[in-house]
Amino acid sequence: MRLHGRQTLVTGGTRGLGLEIARLFWSEGASLIVVARDAGELDKLGEALSAEVVPGQTFNAVLADLNSDSGLRAVVEQMQRQGGVEVLVNNAAAQGPIGKAWECDWKEWEAVIKLDFLVPVQLCRAAVPTMLRRGRGSIVNLSGGGATGPRENFSAYASAKTALVRFTETLAAEVKPGKRPCSGCHEHLHDARDGERGARAGGCRLLPCPGDHTEGQRSDCTTGGGTVLVARQRRERGTDGTAAERGVGSVAAPARAHR
Repeated sequence: MRLHGRQTLVTGGTRGLGLEIARLFWSEGASLIVVARDAGELDKLGEALSAEVVPGQTFNAVLADLNSDSGLRAVVEQMQRQGGVEVLVNNAAAQGPIGKAWECDWKEWEAVIKLDFLVPVQLCRAAVPTMLRRGRGSIVNLSGGGATGPRENFSAYASAKTALVRFTETLAAEVKPGKRPCSGCHEHLHDARDGERGARAGGCRLLPCPGDHTEGQRSDCTTGGGTVLVARQRRERGTDGTAAERGVGSVAAPARAHR
């Protein structure tokens, strides 16, 4: 079990890709803090995982709306009670209002910027100091098609996800001053046809970080043999009706340098 004893926080961890990530990390021995808004789904997940628990493994559910200050505070307080986290997965997100930028409801537009960008930033700020003191840790900020190019009629989502990618790259540089960090393995999302779980939520798998990133990514990875999460989802339809592969940003940072 590659993640045994690693305290891991997953936001939006009871449905879709977040659920698959939580299950995968649990199967690798990680202890979980799962954040969601549905108490029933959190209870259901806790019961399912309890059948596969290994010694020392813990599950903590946080019922919270991350768009509220009290909800975000509850998550940070749970992190502190656990002594911090070694893995942070910022998965929770919303596409928000659909329509022309000048026609969308402003409050809805702001809410997407907060949930998809500002909340992950705040959780990173809460997690990084403990990771630095321990000398290890990983943050996975999930982006998507909104960050790979203009996404017509989804201006809030596209803007938030683009900002998240650049923040993640900047954070990776800041936690490793003087080193060239593994600032993002931007994989293309493609059809997942690897069984029932893959068909349901796209599936995900853990791969050793190769240290040689294509598509313009930095080649001297500093994950120190760590793990990069590669998420795969179904193809989406573009605004012109054609199938399009959407990108995702998966980032391991901060992390140990290669010895």
